[in-house]
Amino acid sequence: VDAHKFTHDAQEFCRALIRESGVAVTPGIDFSASLPPTCLLIAYTQPIARLHEAVQRIATYLDARV
Repeated sequence: VDAHKFTHDAQEFCRALIRESGVAVTPGIDFSASLPPTCLLIAYTQPIARLHEAVQRIATYLDARV
């Protein structure tokens, strides 16, 4: 996911997201230096209900930043 509309630093974004919402995503640069610094990786390894909750928490987090 390219999060350039929300951050210029995916690493800081990921730290703030988990700290403030309890949702963990990974900066893309952790997997490939060729990815842009605004790239996030999201794992879908949880049940649908838990993913839905995570999406709601991310939306709340983003709404608070705007």
